[in-house]
Amino acid sequence: MTTNAFFFARATNRLFASEYAEWAISMLERDFDSPSLRILAGLDGSNLFEADDYFRRVLRELHIPEPDFETSIRAYACELATRLVAGTLDAENGVRQLYRLCVAAHYAKDFMVWLHLDDALEDLHAGQYPWTYESLTTSNFEKTVRTEAGKFLDTFCHATVA
Repeated sequence: MTTNAFFFARATNRLFASEYAEWAISMLERDFDSPSLRILAGLDGSNLFEADDYFRRVLRELHIPEPDFETSIRAYACELATRLVAGTLDAENGVRQLYRLCVAAHYAKDFMVWLHLDDALEDLHAGQYPWTYESLTTSNFEKTVRTEAGKFLDTFCHATVA
């Protein structure tokens, strides 16, 4: 799990203790190090409160600021859009994940394209006309998603992409 994904999951209270340890291991693999990071990486994942306590210590030791809710959503959205444009995230999965971010962001205007694309995708899967994104077809879906991801990056992700 990337740090942006981790911060988003934490901001939306969707983490298990084991995911804290997995995140810590990934940080160690990327050459970050601190006493609390090593302890967090070694936890068995059974105690969420202990994991969260060590996570907070890691942030202090490594001088990593914890983003607020809006920043965590935007950073993760920019990460997903970057992966879509690069082709390392398939279009359907990317739209589904970005749709969930739209919901978490309380349907903020910046994220509505993902709601429309997700609704249109549902319509296409059901063999219906995609009313929310009328130009969408199964043959142009991937290209359309990558184009929208590029627009999203250009408009909303100037300094947010990590």
